Amino acid sequence: MSITSDMLIRYLDFVIVAVAIILTLWIAFDSFRRYQNKWILPTIVFVVTFGPFLIQSFFQSGNIKWLLISIFFWIVYLIIRPEFTLEETVSMETDQRIRELTKKYYEFELSKAGNICPVCGLPIEKDFKICPNCFTKLRSECPHCKHLMDINWSVCPYCEHKERDSKKHED
Repeated sequence: MSITSDMLIRYLDFVIVAVAIILTLWIAFDSFRRYQNKWILPTIVFVVTFGPFLIQSFFQSGNIKWLLISIFFWIVYLIIRPEFTLEETVSMETDQRIRELTKKYYEFELSKAGNICPVCGLPIEKDFKICPNCFTKLRSECPHCKHLMDINWSVCPYCEHKERDSKKHED
């Protein structure tokens, strides 16, 4: 049985139609997962891919090569389609919210304990005189008992020495 050129053309036309159908279905199913409006893109792809073929079939010109356009639209779709599916986008947004909430929780816990710098927010030790990150003065030494006091305190809680009174007497 010899293969004629007519049979080869029909076989090639069948392959082109099959590829066009497969690409159109793939675009439809993929766009369902990536776009909010699930029907516009597949409808446009279907009309653009098979429209010329249907018009030519109606006028019986018989040129199936127009279905090669579907490969072009498949490439265009691959370029313009969103990188992530809707589920992946929701999952990433949820993960980001969880990270932000976790960060806020830890910042709250640190601020509650009073072990963060009021300027830069970096964790500090209770006996630091200055912040090692931004060099903000955090505590001063009591001139009487040498304990560390907060810079906002006017009285040393250890020896009851009045810090402001001693400054007035020094002036």
